[in-house]
Amino acid sequence: MKIAFIVRRCDKRGGISRYVAELSEGLASDNEIHIFASSCQDISAGNISFHRIPMLSFSRLRTARKFALNNIFEIGSFRLNSYFRINYEEFDIVHAQGDYTGKSDVYTAHSCHKAWLKIAQENSSGQIEKLKKSSLNPLHHLILAGEKQNLMMAKKIIAVSSGVKREILKNYPVLEEKIVVIPNGVDIIKFSPENKSCWRNSVREKYHLAPDDFVAIFSAHEFKRKGLEYIIRAMKILNYQNMFLLVAGRDNPWPYQKLAGELEIKEKVIFAGEVNDIERYYAAADVFICPTLYESFLFAGIEAAAAGLPLLVTRVNGVEEYLVDGQNGFFIERDPDDIARKISLLYENKKLSREFSSVAREKAREYRWEKIVQQTRAIYEEVKRLKGR
Repeated sequence: MKIAFIVRRCDKRGGISRYVAELSEGLASDNEIHIFASSCQDISAGNISFHRIPMLSFSRLRTARKFALNNIFEIGSFRLNSYFRINYEEFDIVHAQGDYTGKSDVYTAHSCHKAWLKIAQENSSGQIEKLKKSSLNPLHHLILAGEKQNLMMAKKIIAVSSGVKREILKNYPVLEEKIVVIPNGVDIIKFSPENKSCWRNSVREKYHLAPDDFVAIFSAHEFKRKGLEYIIRAMKILNYQNMFLLVAGRDNPWPYQKLAGELEIKEKVIFAGEVNDIERYYAAADVFICPTLYESFLFAGIEAAAAGLPLLVTRVNGVEEYLVDGQNGFFIERDPDDIARKISLLYENKKLSREFSSVAREKAREYRWEKIVQQTRAIYEEVKRLKGR
């Protein structure tokens, strides 16, 4: 098959970009793959052609943390340029990811933005914050328009979790049989408990952590939505001498460093910043924590599970399918007391922690990329038959 993927960026760092990169490599052995993106990195397989789509992006806006404004320029310019660049009739399958408004066959719903906005508004305080999380915000208006068009036009919709499928059916007039649930995958070789023998000590030494310290890891780019504040407050409640929180991700650390200082646990919260080798940091940790407000799947969670980490995560889309409460982790609330109780159970019971680790790894095997590629290939074959090709 001749397959076109359309995505703003293609690499193995972000969620959507990694999804396209992994699918492309997995399908490249017996298909002709074309990636239409503003940039393409980390792709090693042959039989993949990259077609650059011009996109406006301003480093000054990113440096000033004006990500929303920069996203308006990125999404708008990418949609316009990709629309005129791609010839639908040239391909057996055109697979869109959300930033394309031309004709497509398959659309992967990496989230339901309309559902997320409702949750965000409910959890916003003040009218200004609520307006920012509404369709009156140009960014959200742009995303919602693209989401609706993709859902309506695609012949088949891939939802990355059962939760996302439910949200689409609740918010849009889409036929249920048009949607199939295929989760995101995980590289079980890259993320493995065996990494501990290679990197556990070196990463710990880098941050002056002892071999017997208990290290919780929080890996995310949106600290507020993902609930970092609640973990820091839980750390204060526990106040174990040899317990530390390792924070990895791209966001402004200052408000949380300030909070840790006010709680007199500044030395217990370590900010590593954005890292490109997160698998090494998972190897250095003992538990993964993410009291997130909303997710469509949570890539970081399944990667942490593959690395053999017990999971402490809120009951959100995707996670509810791979976290089995009391077997490979615990569901938590966005509440410091609840988080502290669950951390304490693992801290005090090393046997339980080891059992959770083993089950987490086995559960993650169900999400290996080879399986996800096979399921996606089957959808392509079905759509190809519908097109009569």
